Amino acid sequence: MRTAELKAEIVRNGITQEQLSAIVGISVSTMSQKVNGIKDWNVAEIKLIKQALNLSPEKIEMIFFD
Repeated sequence: MRTAELKAEIVRNGITQEQLSAIVGISVSTMSQKVNGIKDWNVAEIKLIKQALNLSPEKIEMIFFD
């Protein structure tokens, strides 16, 4: 997982990890662990992030599966 790229996309979209955690439905601490690569994402969470950050399928592939 490319944590730096995910963090950059969050900043580019002008939202905080706290706001994104509310969208995804996880706690702020869990969001932090996932964004930093400590915990894995599930498919449902990745879909919500794709929508929230308006990411292309290619960008999702690069960030989460490369």
